[in-house]
Amino acid sequence: MLFPPALEYACELYKSGKPGIILSNKELFTKYKNLNSIYQYPVKPSLIVANSFVNSQISKIKKLREPIDVAVNNNDYDYIIQEIENGNVYAEYVFERYFLKKNNLKNSIEDITGKFKHKDFTDYLIAFAYYKHYDEQENTDKEKIQIFADKIMDIAKKGNMSAVYRTGYWKMEHMNNTCGEDKDSRLRAAQEGVRLLTIAANHLYHPALYALGYNYYKGYYPLKEDKKLAKYYLTLTAAFDAHDDWFAKKAKEILSKMENPQQSSATGGCFITSAVCQSFGKPDDCYELTSFRSFRDNWLSKQEDGAGLIKEYYKIAPVIVKNIDSKSNSAEIYNNIWNSYLKNV
Repeated sequence: MLFPPALEYACELYKSGKPGIILSNKELFTKYKNLNSIYQYPVKPSLIVANSFVNSQISKIKKLREPIDVAVNNNDYDYIIQEIENGNVYAEYVFERYFLKKNNLKNSIEDITGKFKHKDFTDYLIAFAYYKHYDEQENTDKEKIQIFADKIMDIAKKGNMSAVYRTGYWKMEHMNNTCGEDKDSRLRAAQEGVRLLTIAANHLYHPALYALGYNYYKGYYPLKEDKKLAKYYLTLTAAFDAHDDWFAKKAKEILSKMENPQQSSATGGCFITSAVCQSFGKPDDCYELTSFRSFRDNWLSKQEDGAGLIKEYYKIAPVIVKNIDSKSNSAEIYNNIWNSYLKNV
């Protein structure tokens, strides 16, 4: 049985050794450190909202970030690889972005083969590259996608934070066969997703920080809305504001909305409804758009499948609007949508 305090003690024991009892052992230290990272306790909410704790975490982030940012500017990816070996999770994230930008998948994999002493991150990179490759094809091969998703979930069990984050995200979103169809199975998967994201966030893996911050901000299932926790996680995410980072940028936008709620209440796309209302010359804060946004944010988002439905809508709706706008009778189509669905809101 794996007991977290015992794992932590074993980790310390093999790190420095104990005179007359045991010698230090780097291999065993690494093994127990990885196991302990999977089973560690989440940080208590009462602690993380304290300003002193937030400031100490931001200081840690700067130490993680700054040398990596310098290395990126100098194209010094050998240094980034060295930092990955030292356990720098931000270095993992940066290298993954660099790796996935390459066009030739085969050459990219050959480039990293043998570069890392620890195979877990290499295995994760290769599996995720193939996962993205098959997921982005026009005719999606679901079987191959699942094969590489399963590999990533297996790597997560070994303690690699990139894989832990990815698995946690999938479980929260009920993706890649992470749960059954029944309500209890979906709840357990989502709760496990939160646990894994919390582990990655405790290691300051900032995509996980953002995922928790955003879900606490929205109150998406299975989490309840908690603006204090949302602010904590998003504040730490925003501290990773280098190289036009998407997560940091989005975190700053949400923090700005939290500081100015009146300014943000009229924003946020309801693509099809917005397009219809614009065709009638209605403003962005008209009754119809405000009503649909309220339905989305205050009811739908809090349902079991709400987050998934909203995500699917934002994926499909822009394509629908684009197709309607390309037609000569677009005004007539929007008028029909208005009369059929929006007029009596």
